[in-house]
Amino acid sequence: MQAFDPFHQGAPPERQGRVVFSHLKNDEVYLPPSSMSVKYVAEGEEIFVIGGEAVTVRSGQFLLVDAATACVAKARSKNPAIGLCVYLPRLQTGSQAGTLPSMFDRIDSPALLQPAGLSALGALLSEQARQRSTNNGADVVVDAGLIEQVRRGIQALATDLELRIDRLEGLRPSTRTEVLVRLEQARARMHDCLTGTIGLDALAAEAGMSRFHFVRRFTRTYGRSPVAYHSDLRLRHAAHRIARGELTPAEACDLLGYSEMRAFRRAFDRAVGTPPHKAFTHGMGRAGK
Repeated sequence: MQAFDPFHQGAPPERQGRVVFSHLKNDEVYLPPSSMSVKYVAEGEEIFVIGGEAVTVRSGQFLLVDAATACVAKARSKNPAIGLCVYLPRLQTGSQAGTLPSMFDRIDSPALLQPAGLSALGALLSEQARQRSTNNGADVVVDAGLIEQVRRGIQALATDLELRIDRLEGLRPSTRTEVLVRLEQARARMHDCLTGTIGLDALAAEAGMSRFHFVRRFTRTYGRSPVAYHSDLRLRHAAHRIARGELTPAEACDLLGYSEMRAFRRAFDRAVGTPPHKAFTHGMGRAGK
């Protein structure tokens, strides 16, 4: 096993934090205990062994790892895994990067896997990895601005997750996190399918639940039924495309499977807050400037 310490230059990560752009091959890499970190995979798959348990992080996912947690990382296949890891600074008082909620204590686990498409934090990590793929530079950098953005993203995500865990009342505390992770997997599939529909049976299977329990738990956790949630998500995505001039309202109506423009306008206005023709006109006005 290869020992790896990405912080051999400058101050240790507990003082400054670090951003590590990784290109992990098939060999195993030991990551010593450090400050709280988030590990994002842009291409390929990585396996992290934490506390004797293996967690597979696929492309478009990230793993939050608690402070003072050692792990072993390796690419799942012969092809290298590409991504980035952000280590937060630890304050001198011992609190971790500010007043983050005690998320890891709540979920009773030192790590939490998340789809990147469901949060502002995931979008930030994805964009940073994309920029890295087109720009050359050091593999280890100290970027205080990015590290602070990641800290705030983790704080917002932790708050959201704690609220959702609280909504899963009626379940044992030890199973709420597992149920939430399964629901998040099904929700991520909705975000990956913005032009088509997904049946409830397929979503329930993605979450590893019966159709009845999936609908009930999803609605309780996110405040809307799976069908309503996905419908609004697709309509908002169509609104962005209409505003950018990529679709006309009539094309969006056909793409989303509405048989009548009247029904599409009503659903669009409810989900977006403005009629589709106004979104199109406003988008065209901006494009013409």
